[in-house]
Amino acid sequence: VVTVTQPAEGETIGGKFLTFSAVATDNTAVAEIRLLLDGSVVGTCAGATSCTVDVRSRKIKDGSHTITAVAVDARGNEDTDTVNFFTGSTTNDGGGSTDPSPSTKCTPGAQKKGLC
Repeated sequence: VVTVTQPAEGETIGGKFLTFSAVATDNTAVAEIRLLLDGSVVGTCAGATSCTVDVRSRKIKDGSHTITAVAVDARGNEDTDTVNFFTGSTTNDGGGSTDPSPSTKCTPGAQKKGLC
């Protein structure tokens, strides 16, 4: 059994890096956990029951996405779990995307200093 633990279903996430995590259990042994962002593998953890991957947010467009965890046991059996989430200023409140107020926008100078 595999479960995506980060992000939560429907969560809006952001920052310089986006963190994706999953845990898996099996009655024999977990051989591998793969994390797929919108269908593309972004990380693989072999022989582990947990897997965490950080992805640069600039490589991901703002909007709706999925993260899928695939756990494979020693016999080759697979289990999957998928979570829908949002990045950037897009929210799931039915109102579409929102633009942050001018005081919360990141300036080029602040970006260079790693403040946003």
